[in-house]
Amino acid sequence: MPACAVDDRIRSRGLTPAVTPSTIHLMDRPPPPTPLPPPPGTFAPAPPAGPVPQRDNGFAIAALVLGILGFVFPLICGVPAIVFGVLGRARAKEGGPNGGLALAGLILGIVSTVFWVLIFAIAFIGAAVCNANPGSCA
Repeated sequence: MPACAVDDRIRSRGLTPAVTPSTIHLMDRPPPPTPLPPPPGTFAPAPPAGPVPQRDNGFAIAALVLGILGFVFPLICGVPAIVFGVLGRARAKEGGPNGGLALAGLILGIVSTVFWVLIFAIAFIGAAVCNANPGSCA
């Protein structure tokens, strides 16, 4: 193809005739496709992104954990388990979750506290009996 024909093709496309041999092949390509129109209909805007607040009843979880630990650590964990169990039940009645965990922690706290109070009472009574009658204790 003569150089003047190339210049005419370039001018017919609205380009400047400053063409190099490495860009001539670009003129033979079709123009890029036009983007597709949006689909018909309207769409609701996406909700704003952000953290979803999670409702949790920490009192209920604390009551359950302390209620279980109350059997190992006497009175240190049993009494707080009762307190947190009552607070967790109150929060669950207001619409919070984990009412069952709060009840389980409350029951475990009561049982562990009563268990250790009985153990200490039996030990105290036994020690008192042994001190009063030294010959009756082996």
